[in-house]
Amino acid sequence: MSGAKQFITGEMSEKSPKLQNVNKSSKVFIQKLSCELQYEKDQLSFYKETLQQQDCLTFRLQRNFLDSYIFTFSEGKLAQEFGITTQTIYGYTLEQVLPDKEVERVRGCVDRAFAGTETKGSLSFSNRTLQYSLQPVRQAGGIIEVIGTAFDVTFLTDELQAVRNSVDAANSEIVEMEQQIKKSEMLHVLGELAAGIAHEIRNPMTSLKGFVNLLQESIDGFPSYFGIMNSELKRIESIVTDFLSLAKPTVSVFGPTDIRHVLSETIDLMRAQALLYNVEIESDFSDNLPFLNGDKNQLKQVFINLCKNGIESMPNGGKLRIVIQRDGANKVFILIQDEGCGIPLDKLNKLGEPFFTTKNQGTGLGLKVSYKIIKDHQGTIDVRSQEGKGTTFAITLPAQGD
Repeated sequence: MSGAKQFITGEMSEKSPKLQNVNKSSKVFIQKLSCELQYEKDQLSFYKETLQQQDCLTFRLQRNFLDSYIFTFSEGKLAQEFGITTQTIYGYTLEQVLPDKEVERVRGCVDRAFAGTETKGSLSFSNRTLQYSLQPVRQAGGIIEVIGTAFDVTFLTDELQAVRNSVDAANSEIVEMEQQIKKSEMLHVLGELAAGIAHEIRNPMTSLKGFVNLLQESIDGFPSYFGIMNSELKRIESIVTDFLSLAKPTVSVFGPTDIRHVLSETIDLMRAQALLYNVEIESDFSDNLPFLNGDKNQLKQVFINLCKNGIESMPNGGKLRIVIQRDGANKVFILIQDEGCGIPLDKLNKLGEPFFTTKNQGTGLGLKVSYKIIKDHQGTIDVRSQEGKGTTFAITLPAQGD
């Protein structure tokens, strides 16, 4: 009993070497375990701080007994921006956290991750575009959870969209350049043909005109026939002249040009044709208009073409309105407006192309030449038209010294 008493009271421990060694080993083990636990605690704290500082969102997903995926962890700067913490998200399912339109697609990725495949995807969340990756975590031969990381790639998406827009714009420019090249090639071929055949046409046409005049003087009667023949010969001559204008550039004589005087002469020339079509020409010229640096004859050709087109678009009569105004300090604005049949919207963009015309007997060369002359004068032509109401040609030309 005395030995048991000593053991209970601890009196024996001071005298027993074995018990002294056990107590010493236990203390060392406890101290070592305490150090290891403190190290693990410090490591976890370090990892947590590191995750909190990462410019991303790190999360964990587990599968519950209802076969739903629930969040069990969330950290990172991006999580803080969204107001998400482990405490606020723990136990919530995908359906409770993600937008409805994203749930099905993300769930498919999570399914593949829990099947053992690392997956990646993107989703829209709180007006941000997130790129995420899912990594399965294996233990004892199975997948126990999935760790995910999401990054904000909204800025990359915006930059990608900007690049796409630039590419689209570049493609549009390329298409436009290809169309211009095709037009240039067509004009080049047209020029070669025109230069080759113009003189061959003019020579016999001069003979025909001479013989028609001789016949008209020597034969009585048939005045209408001779009138038609002369009219058609003039039409052929006009077409050949337009061909030659495209075939080679005419020598331009630029100088101080009074646009009021040029248009007044044009109106005088067109009054006879206007009377035939029962068309009234109205003019409104502003005072103190600046002089232009232009070729009078070429500009007159443009205005004759536009007035002629306007008059011919009104077979039942109407008004042709011509306006000249100062456009700012250094530009002149010319408006030629008719009340004719108008031009369909799908054909407006084709105006000025060779051989495109809305008239039954037109060639389309008159407008092509007109566009070219205005471009050579550093000006612009804007066309507005409405079917059944008429067409307006708005021309802007720089003043002298601009």
